[in-house]
Amino acid sequence: MNHETERGLHISRLPLPHTPLAAAQARRHVRDVLATWGLGGGELAESVELVASELVTNAVRHAVCPCGCTRGVIALALWCGDGRLRVEVGDPLRTPPRWPEGVTGVTGDAGDAGDADDAEDCGGRGLAIVTALGKDWGHHERSVRGKVVWCEFATAEGCADSGRAEAGYAESGLAVSSTAEATSG
Repeated sequence: MNHETERGLHISRLPLPHTPLAAAQARRHVRDVLATWGLGGGELAESVELVASELVTNAVRHAVCPCGCTRGVIALALWCGDGRLRVEVGDPLRTPPRWPEGVTGVTGDAGDAGDADDAEDCGGRGLAIVTALGKDWGHHERSVRGKVVWCEFATAEGCADSGRAEAGYAESGLAVSSTAEATSG
């Protein structure tokens, strides 16, 4: 796990295994990091935790090569600064995320993500949840291999300043690295 400050942004990165256990690890990491940044508890933290879990679950479930292999790690990143919090999940496959068939929105209307008449029809709602909870979301290809799916949230409180964040990391036993400016290159 890596925590740092670049150009006024607080950043946390965590590689995750390509297994179903990754979602639980992501939720725990998000809780710890948001608490350290002074954003723990409350509706924002719950929404960020749920979105991270959904994006990681989608990566584990869908980022599988045609041959069935699951090479590569899932990468979780959290960015906070300038009144926004961004969750990014990278995976080794370039296939973009797809809106699920039969889901037309996120309001609870028929054919919507909130319509779950069939108890077995419990999948396919991850992006609808991300859309409902986040301010914006999207995806882009990685420069070498795979893609990143991201979701942003507005933060009224802002993040803890770097001194407070570093003190929080030290108290919680999380690793810290900090730089005043990002290096280009």
